[in-house]
Amino acid sequence: MFKSLKNIDVENYYDLRHWLIGFLIKIFFAIGVFSFVENYINGYYYNLIPDSFIVIGAIVLYYLYKSKKVSDETLASIGVYFTFLIAYLGLLMYIIEIPQEDFPAIFFWIFPVVIVIYTLKNPDWAFPRNLLFFVIFITTLIIAEVLFKKTSVHMLIIFAFVYLITIVGLYMYAKYVYALQGKLKEKHKKVLENEQKFRALAENAPIGIAVIEDRKLIYLNRYMFPLKLKEKKTLEKILTQDYIPDEVELKHQGKLKKFLISKADLDFDKKQIRIITLTDISEEIKLREEIDKAKQFFQNIAEKSPIGIVIYKQTIEYINKKFLDTIGYRPQEVIGKYVLDFIPDEYAEIKKQLKNALELRLKGESLDVNYIIPIKTKDGVIKWFYLTAHTLKQNSDLKGMAVIIDITEQKKLEEKIFTLENLDLDTGLPNRKILIQEADFLIKRKTPFAIVVIDINGFVEIQKIYGKEKAKKLIKEIVNRLQTNLSNIILGKIGMDRFVVIKTIKDSKDLNQFIFQKLLKQFEEPFVINGSTIPVTVNLGISVYPQDGEEADKLCSNAEFALKLSKLKGKKEIEFFSEETKNMVETRFDLITKLKKAVEQKEFKILYQPKVFLKDHRFDGCEALIRWKLPPDKFIPVLTEEKMLSITHKIIFNQIFQQIRNWLDRGLDIRVSLNLPFSEIEKQEFYEEFLSLIEKHKIHARNIVIEITETEIMRSPQHSLKILEKLKKEGFGISIDDFGIGYSSLSYLAQIPADEIKIDISFVQKIPEDKNVVEIIKIIVDIGKILNMKVTAEGIENKEQYEFLKKIGCDVGQGFYISKPLTPEELEKFYKEHTLQK
Repeated sequence: MFKSLKNIDVENYYDLRHWLIGFLIKIFFAIGVFSFVENYINGYYYNLIPDSFIVIGAIVLYYLYKSKKVSDETLASIGVYFTFLIAYLGLLMYIIEIPQEDFPAIFFWIFPVVIVIYTLKNPDWAFPRNLLFFVIFITTLIIAEVLFKKTSVHMLIIFAFVYLITIVGLYMYAKYVYALQGKLKEKHKKVLENEQKFRALAENAPIGIAVIEDRKLIYLNRYMFPLKLKEKKTLEKILTQDYIPDEVELKHQGKLKKFLISKADLDFDKKQIRIITLTDISEEIKLREEIDKAKQFFQNIAEKSPIGIVIYKQTIEYINKKFLDTIGYRPQEVIGKYVLDFIPDEYAEIKKQLKNALELRLKGESLDVNYIIPIKTKDGVIKWFYLTAHTLKQNSDLKGMAVIIDITEQKKLEEKIFTLENLDLDTGLPNRKILIQEADFLIKRKTPFAIVVIDINGFVEIQKIYGKEKAKKLIKEIVNRLQTNLSNIILGKIGMDRFVVIKTIKDSKDLNQFIFQKLLKQFEEPFVINGSTIPVTVNLGISVYPQDGEEADKLCSNAEFALKLSKLKGKKEIEFFSEETKNMVETRFDLITKLKKAVEQKEFKILYQPKVFLKDHRFDGCEALIRWKLPPDKFIPVLTEEKMLSITHKIIFNQIFQQIRNWLDRGLDIRVSLNLPFSEIEKQEFYEEFLSLIEKHKIHARNIVIEITETEIMRSPQHSLKILEKLKKEGFGISIDDFGIGYSSLSYLAQIPADEIKIDISFVQKIPEDKNVVEIIKIIVDIGKILNMKVTAEGIENKEQYEFLKKIGCDVGQGFYISKPLTPEELEKFYKEHTLQK
């Protein structure tokens, strides 16, 4: 009976109460059985009825106790009321059973049991109630004794004394027990609360929680419910070992996951409890792997990057191999150093800007900045880098990441570009942009000055005659002479053969003295270049501040306008800018604008002037002449000077070749002479396009005669000869135009593969008045016959000129006397009329 008491914690009120109830039920049962046996042996059969109730009631109470179908409080109350019922039932049996002489023993046992139960149930209200029960019970015994004379007085006194001592003792014990129970209840309440909190926390925890008791898995929280039985057994086996691993791999929710294990061993209620937490670190591991991959990826990129990467706070924390190689340091020489230590001190302003940006980042500002910075390499060389800096946020820590590109070569290139944009490469002289800045400086100081633009006459011809190398040396020699002999000037170069001198002046007399006594004097003596004596003449255009303008750019433009007018007048001309100059320039600009429009809209017309044999007036061919709103001598020089002649030629040649193709398709074999500047035909690009147009229209080279002036040929005879031989080889007819004014020698003339020489119109117009001219014409005709070249006279305007030329043996004539320039339709008619004549 007392064996189970060893497992009860006496400080645990609930366990103690539960044990006492069970113990009393067992005592109650034992009393019932004992009383039943005693009464049966003694023949007290009436008393067997309450004894039977006691046994049956004890069995029922014990069933309820073991099955836990009712609480301990309810079970105690049922026992109390049932005991009182049995007690008074026993009393009744005692009164009825006349033969019995003494008070039945059952009352001696039942009444203390009732008192004990009530006292343990609640000592505060059980004591007065137990006293009441005692008075009622004693009164009942006294009445029974008086009425039935069943019990002696001394037995009554003994009962009363025993019961009184029992009541007082139980009360005092119950008070002690209940005081202890109050503390235990409070402690137990807290334990329950903590248990409830633990359970609530454990069940809703986002991690797995397991409890091991005596090496057995007694609890798994809801998080671990998805584990299958096999997995649970595996987990139990792992967690009940002496050594528990840090990590375990389990199949959880259909996925293989890795859990981090943490444990805590406790002694609880004299039991060995182990609390285990299982944290799913699968995603963390995956993330860690991704981070590791990202770090590795970043490191691979950073190390193999063609640009520099630096991570820093105030000191350098990381620097990639590319940047280390660029600046020549080893990692240990850079890591941990202050980031600005590598900026040279002479670049204090750049260093200051970087320091400010660094301090702002350390204060928490997120910056994205770009700089061009110098860095001194280990060998002391300063290199330039383009730096883009960004802020990296790592938790609350702010760092800087700089992407650095080596732009040293670009910097050098910038310097070269600056030189190209601002200085002449051959001479190192400032260009127009710098000259304008210098002029602006003088204007701000209100200092009078003149801008003189110097143009070297015939520099292209000098290049052809003496070669490009000598021409370059000539330019340098001109610069050297000007810089050596002219003081207090700003000298610049604004073109291949064009210089600018800026000279401060006092007045017009001072300017004239500088121009005529100093500047022009520098070109009086020829220049000797590598043994070649090269004479140089110049044209000048001059503008003066402030009368010709108060803006540097305008003054420079005015000087250039003046130069253009001086070149229009001829060589070695000097032109000062004036309002008249301005008007002429504006007129010229207006003409240029109109010509550009004419080129774009193809406003030019092509007329064809016939050529005939003087002997029988038969058709020999025609010359294509370009016509526009102005006479040719007014607009063709402008087209040439403004470099619009090439595109104009392409347009008109396309039109002419199309017309030739049209004539050929209709059986008219007409040769057309074209005036081509030698400067155009010698250009490979122009020449190829010229041949391409001929091929496009499917005409023959023999249908075209190319007229080149004698003057152009004699500028560079050897070079010209090569070009003419190339044209002749293609099958073109070659005509030497304006013959007689180019001073060609007979030896060169004999080498030229020409088919025709054309007597210049200036000679023909003087027939027959000027006897010298007449003799020259006769000589030209004789030369033509000697060289087996056809001689053509152009500009025949009357019969007298026609008859004279015919008489001296001139082969072909051209001019208004024969025919004015004709439209294609009119030329067809002329062709048909004059090809039939014999």
